[in-house]
Amino acid sequence: MPATILGVHRLNGSGPLPHVQSLPDDVLDGRPSVLRQTEDLLLIHTDSSSLEAAEEQEVFVAAWGHARSCLTDLPAGLRADDPRALIHLYREHGEGFGRFVNGHFAIIVHDRPRERLLLIQDCFAGITTAYWLERGGLVYFSDRIEPLMRLFPDERRRINHKALRQFLTDTYISAPETIYSAVCHLPGGELLRVEGNETQRRVYDRWHRPAEKATASARELLADYRGLLEGALGDCLARDPDCGFLLSGGLDSGVNVALASGMTDRPLPT
Repeated sequence: MPATILGVHRLNGSGPLPHVQSLPDDVLDGRPSVLRQTEDLLLIHTDSSSLEAAEEQEVFVAAWGHARSCLTDLPAGLRADDPRALIHLYREHGEGFGRFVNGHFAIIVHDRPRERLLLIQDCFAGITTAYWLERGGLVYFSDRIEPLMRLFPDERRRINHKALRQFLTDTYISAPETIYSAVCHLPGGELLRVEGNETQRRVYDRWHRPAEKATASARELLADYRGLLEGALGDCLARDPDCGFLLSGGLDSGVNVALASGMTDRPLPT
């Protein structure tokens, strides 16, 4: 997919933002236009982007991808794919509001009164993606790695050897690592907060659990796993009662259908 979004945010005490005219002509895959420009944020996109944006009371929100539905009530007239709904969720639930949005998306929140920028990745990163790097007191972010490399071609030579070893072993690279040392990939269920002169990643996804040494018995762990799986399937059926299941002939898909069949009176499409 082509790169269509590029943003630059200034950390406190750093120099000014770059001028749009100073960016490479081919920084994005298409003719860019300015979506937002303030003293601390520059956001450009192309006409082919799926970017939706809104601003209310100095809180600006832009999102790309597709927000399908919302897991909490919205004011009358608002839908999950309306950026004004995202502003409402941010005001009601704070920076972790992404846990109430269902779909494949990445969201930018620019809260000028708090001098805060949030970059939020949906819980299943991969279809919609967000990348960033820091350089010279500025945070650059995009929906693809390539615009960041076009801005800083010297970074192509700085290979992340840890990520390279993982790719050669497992054929994939786990976020936040990328093949380039300077570029980070925002993991699913996480947000990046840029505030003051610091950047900080934070987990907002309620299903995200840190790894820890097991102290329970195998029976207890299996019971916990079954509870988590049933909760996830229940959420899925509540959001989309007509959803279907893809059976691969393996154990995982068969267990999903077996558990889900006990949660509804109708036959499950498979």
